[in-house]
Amino acid sequence: MSMIKLGQFDEAKQLLQRLHGTKNNIHILFNDLLAANEASKVAKGSEKQIMSQTQNRPYLLYAPYLFRVIGFRTSEALTYTAIIGGVNFAATIIGIISVSRSWRRFSLIAGGVQICVGQVMLGILTWIKLAGVVSRSDVYHDYLIVATTCICVSGFAWSWGPLGWIFLSNDDMLLLYPVEVRSCGQNLASRVHWNFSSFMTLVFPFMVCLCGHYVLYLFAFFGVIICILAYYFMPDTYQILVEEDVSEVWRQHWFWRRYFDLNDLMV
Repeated sequence: MSMIKLGQFDEAKQLLQRLHGTKNNIHILFNDLLAANEASKVAKGSEKQIMSQTQNRPYLLYAPYLFRVIGFRTSEALTYTAIIGGVNFAATIIGIISVSRSWRRFSLIAGGVQICVGQVMLGILTWIKLAGVVSRSDVYHDYLIVATTCICVSGFAWSWGPLGWIFLSNDDMLLLYPVEVRSCGQNLASRVHWNFSSFMTLVFPFMVCLCGHYVLYLFAFFGVIICILAYYFMPDTYQILVEEDVSEVWRQHWFWRRYFDLNDLMV
């Protein structure tokens, strides 16, 4: 497949002949691979997102509303929202530069831990504010709430945000998914992303009214689940070339190796 992507069509046909030991049906298989390569190019530009929207979108979209619910004045809520937007922008730039040069699985877990810890802290600080433990005019407590919100937003922006695109990028899709399901996986991931994003946009205000600050603990729980899944089930594709024997990525994994037969092919 990598030869086809490089335009080495004759070499690819010769390799298929050596692998199958016959010249029959080689053209059919080659045409299937060529069509799959073209389909992956079409899907590459628009359908590559698979991360949960519970960790970042509510803070950016509803930040003024959340600050007003907590007890901030309108001017303060708008000012703090602008600060959070700036932090999100800066962390996104850092994430774009760093995640493609670092261990992706580690970045996913580290960012998830930062988000979860920040959300738990934010839930506690919000409860203290709403319960009247501190004065509503306590400026330092307000600054602490804003700083904790920035921790949550930046944790997503430098890790989960760009990693959602990196894991579904062309090279990683070649490593992690077979040709037959690659474009379908990109399509499904994009649909899940946008549908769930719309769903969270609609229901988040109702969740805040119903659960109050407990919704932050719920989001932290979702983040813990994703961190656990990444730790136990996500293989790392950093510094692995497409031309290498990528079956080792799966065959050495404690869980996924059971789905390989003696020929290192997925069952």
